[in-house]
Amino acid sequence: MNTSSTPVPSSDEMKGLMSALLDAVIFEQWVRFSWIEEDADGDFCIQIPEATVRELEEDYPDYKSLLGQLNGTIVDATMACSAVLGYARSALGEQSMAALEHPEFQSMVGRFHQWLHDNVDKLEQEPFNFDQWCLMFHESMQEGNGVAHA
Repeated sequence: MNTSSTPVPSSDEMKGLMSALLDAVIFEQWVRFSWIEEDADGDFCIQIPEATVRELEEDYPDYKSLLGQLNGTIVDATMACSAVLGYARSALGEQSMAALEHPEFQSMVGRFHQWLHDNVDKLEQEPFNFDQWCLMFHESMQEGNGVAHA
């Protein structure tokens, strides 16, 4: 029984929220993977050149706020979670919290991280844009019935 003031999303709404959130997780990881640099203090930071930021904001306007949260930040254990959580709340609303906690969403994120782990060498050899990452991941999910390979 839902006792909060936030209505429970329908099944279709939940699937849409989970899909949007998974894409945000993939975007965050793609940004981190593509623009991580070690700074003078030995910290790993996301450093995206200003011209590239403008291009990314134009190409992926839905992720402008997420991009702003990520650029210039030190990469640590909580950075990714807090950035995606902030994006979820601001862009998708309070109902996104139910999607974040949904077991199916957690499983999808786990499969994405496994895909990333399994394909890191390929991803390092050739730069792929965000759309290509999404396409490769989703195709691998369909081809492998949940076992993701690029």
